[in-house]
Amino acid sequence: MALSNPETDTAIISVGLEYDSDLGACTIWLDDISAVKNDTAEWVKIPRNLWKIDKEAKDVVLDSYAHGVARYNLLKIVGGDKPALLTSDSDTSEINEEYLIAAATARAFAATSGGSGTDPDQRRSQAGFWFGMANRAKRSLPLLTNVRLVE
Repeated sequence: MALSNPETDTAIISVGLEYDSDLGACTIWLDDISAVKNDTAEWVKIPRNLWKIDKEAKDVVLDSYAHGVARYNLLKIVGGDKPALLTSDSDTSEINEEYLIAAATARAFAATSGGSGTDPDQRRSQAGFWFGMANRAKRSLPLLTNVRLVE
């Protein structure tokens, strides 16, 4: 069953079934409703080469070999979060400000630069300088520690 807001559905305590139309032909088959406390289950990590993310469909796609690791089991996606979306009103960011400023400045200079005859202010060289600053700031970003894993 797909939850509409799984990241906020953190306190589900029961599962209900309502079938009240055409009770004369009422045959319902349920197969394997399970509930597991998050911290008590034994989870096995699925190797990274057996799954991928389909970004367009927003799906986790398992390779056919993954069924040997997890036949008919629950999957738990661990880690990661939705990135904070920046708006014109944003005053905080999850990304280092030095990188954001350098990358935006470099792109602004690059967008307004032209050839040597149409670039009297040397915006192309300024763009190169700021792209270098952005790359330096990008290299100093911390390693990802809260990325998603499929178990």
